[in-house]
Amino acid sequence: MEMSEILVTLSKFFSKIVQFLSDNLSDIGVIFTTIGAIFTAIGVIFTYYQIKKANIQKKIEYMMSIYNDFLKDKNMREIYYKIEYSTFVYDENFHTSEDEKNLDKLIEHFANI
Repeated sequence: MEMSEILVTLSKFFSKIVQFLSDNLSDIGVIFTTIGAIFTAIGVIFTYYQIKKANIQKKIEYMMSIYNDFLKDKNMREIYYKIEYSTFVYDENFHTSEDEKNLDKLIEHFANI
């Protein structure tokens, strides 16, 4: 449900409440309290959507920083492309080689996701 649909539904709901109160209650304090509660509810809804939007933005920023770190590191890119293009070789010379160090670095880097 879109935010505009929610606001329209809330507006209709709260206008019915205000109409009921104004028809059935003459106490002005109750009407003002109800109106205050309505504005508070609307504020809470807006705050919820703002927090949700901010969290999504933070996640995107985090993913982009991980990807940018990967792109900046030449060794991680080289071992990644060796794997992607099937030129990576795992044999008895792999251990203690630069490829092993670079592969460990690549795996550790993407384990943060």
